[in-house]
Amino acid sequence: LVHRVRKYLGAFLVELHGEVDVVVFTAGMGENSVKLRRDILDGLGHRFGLAVDEERNENARAELESKGWTEIQDAGSDGPKILVMRTDEELQIARETLRVTEAVRCV
Repeated sequence: LVHRVRKYLGAFLVELHGEVDVVVFTAGMGENSVKLRRDILDGLGHRFGLAVDEERNENARAELESKGWTEIQDAGSDGPKILVMRTDEELQIARETLRVTEAVRCV
């Protein structure tokens, strides 16, 4: 998994000529796995500015609980922001279902 994500992330970074504003980790593994985030970004600090602050990465869960997202990039990094964001798939499904049912009612 780590190799695959790094392959795609690297391809996107190269294709965008390094012009990336933010990298976001979300959903079950992205939100909950300190090790996964660390392993994916390992070694990308000096090449692409994706430097992780280990303490912020380790403590991301607490900030996720309070505000739904947190930054985990190294404070001294001039590279893209690295965010961990909470998701709510059930809420999004409910919103889309409501949108579709309202559209059907209008027909």
